[in-house]
Amino acid sequence: MKELDPSLTPEYLGVVIGVARIGHAITTILFSYWRQRAKTTKQGLLLGRLGDALAFSLYCAIEMFGSTKRYVFLIVYFIVYSFGFGSSITLRTYLVDVSLPEDRSSVFALRTLAVVGGMLLPPLLQLPFTSLDYPGIAIGTDMIRLNVYSGPLLITFLANIIATLTVIFLLSEPAITKKAIELKKAKRLENLSSVPFLKRLSTFFFKPNFSWHLIIVICVVKVGIYAALSTVSVVHAAWAQIAFGWSSAETVVQMTKAKIILGIVSVAITLFLFKFSKKVGDHLVLLICSIFMLGYFFITYPLSPLTVSTTAPFNASTHGGCNESEYSWCGARVGNPDLWVYSSVTVIIIIAQVGLISSDAIFSNFLEKIDQNMMQGMVVLFSDGVQMTASMYSADMFTAWGLEPLWILNVALAAIILLISIVYFKRFRWKTE
Repeated sequence: MKELDPSLTPEYLGVVIGVARIGHAITTILFSYWRQRAKTTKQGLLLGRLGDALAFSLYCAIEMFGSTKRYVFLIVYFIVYSFGFGSSITLRTYLVDVSLPEDRSSVFALRTLAVVGGMLLPPLLQLPFTSLDYPGIAIGTDMIRLNVYSGPLLITFLANIIATLTVIFLLSEPAITKKAIELKKAKRLENLSSVPFLKRLSTFFFKPNFSWHLIIVICVVKVGIYAALSTVSVVHAAWAQIAFGWSSAETVVQMTKAKIILGIVSVAITLFLFKFSKKVGDHLVLLICSIFMLGYFFITYPLSPLTVSTTAPFNASTHGGCNESEYSWCGARVGNPDLWVYSSVTVIIIIAQVGLISSDAIFSNFLEKIDQNMMQGMVVLFSDGVQMTASMYSADMFTAWGLEPLWILNVALAAIILLISIVYFKRFRWKTE
């Protein structure tokens, strides 16, 4: 985005992410309700793949939009998050339906393995195109170009076609129907339609088959993880360019190297959790992730012993460095570039993802006695609200005051997550009996 429109700031990126989260929140509820009523997973996933195809087409034709490129980026991000990512809630609840409580963490680990694989794929795809600096090579017309940014999208477009064919021909629905029949036989849904809505609502809130206390506590943990993830996602590339004076292309290369190396590590970890999660326990995994997350914000906070220089001067040709006309805090302390890049990517694709595996499994196990479609949708809606808010305040705080105040806030959030993980260590543990 910065390459195509040099006037863009991290604040605008926060707005883009926030708007996308609003769309995701709305479509998540709609997809959840649709799946609960229609008992189908395929239709929602296919609609999501159609949305992705539209977004990819717009992105590849970005040169056609002239001075309005920034708004097209917003639309692309909105479509991908609203329909592409939003439709994944149907797959999330599908996995809950076809798994047993004791296998839940393994199933979520497998789902996260797919997510991590998706994160690892773009950097791998980007490597062959790193020599094609923007604007790149024209394909038939100057309006469609092959470069370091559009090349991976073309391959991703093909992957989207493969995903669509997989949903059509390989995804099976019968397990959902069997689960619904099983619930009815157990009389968990007995005469539900004959019970007045207000009475059902009262029972849900005041006499539920689960503990609201534990649900709220694990949701607080998820708030902290999502807020930290959103902050790092918004800031990590922008800070690298401003602090170290890197160009957009150089930032992409550095982040790509880190994502490939740490993505492989993340795949290994999620495979381990898939195989041994029942022995390790989600409560222990969550505790370990909490410790690492707090450690990250400590080691990347620009304390005097950890800093090596100050922000790089602005370079108008590469758009790297700190522009004093945009930021009043130019000259702030800067740490080691490698430490920043590798630790930030570690949070994004390992610590946060593994933490979400364990918290998702704990949350799902707390709800084992009920139909989870709407509750899973509600927690995703809640998570979207957190990520939307965190993205916006992170961008605003970073633009106004730099890294230090934002990092102090995240140290506090990470400390709360760690405290909860310690206090509720035994209660988060899944008991088969």
